[in-house]
Amino acid sequence: DSVALKHFKALHKRFPKHSYNDDAVLYEAQIHQEAGKTRKAERTLKKGISRYPDGDMNVELRWRYVWYALSKGKTWVALKRIESMKKGAPPTKNSLKRGRLEYWEARILERRGKKKKARLLFRRLMRKSPMTYHALLAYTRLQKLSGKRRAKRYLDRAMAPSKKKRKRASSKIILPAVLERVGLLIRMGMLDEAQKQLARVQSKVDSKDLVLLADRK
Repeated sequence: DSVALKHFKALHKRFPKHSYNDDAVLYEAQIHQEAGKTRKAERTLKKGISRYPDGDMNVELRWRYVWYALSKGKTWVALKRIESMKKGAPPTKNSLKRGRLEYWEARILERRGKKKKARLLFRRLMRKSPMTYHALLAYTRLQKLSGKRRAKRYLDRAMAPSKKKRKRASSKIILPAVLERVGLLIRMGMLDEAQKQLARVQSKVDSKDLVLLADRK
């Protein structure tokens, strides 16, 4: 591990603009964490976040910084870190990472008894990042906090395309993205919602795209 840390240090120094630098920060933090040096791991992450703001792993660096506090039950610290990490966070198209900080912000508030605010944040997450992993998690939480019927209404509103989106849709619909959402819904057992998604783009689906859908597990 000490050898690896030396190589990472050399990478930062000799190639400060290399795309692997933020990846190296993740490994450095992990090495420190496994050695029981949690504070050093957190300092490494925090420094990497500001040093490599455009790195493709910046989103993950921010999450790890929050997770170290969350995994130790330091919910108040984690909440403060989430508020800080959301500022300037680069956008991501990864459906597993989008909305992750917002989801855990709501979960922490829920655990701390602030259920009203948590419900609002879950609903906002579903609107802003629909058809993502954490939006589906937010939906399950709303089922418990607001009841299944009300949560279903929130889901329908979040899934309904706005007038602006309907005007833009026409032939510009990105079918692979639609199929990805449908596949995710099917795997989650939400067959009715999957059918609704297909119905919205039925006239735009050609044979090759149906083959793609059939191949999905």
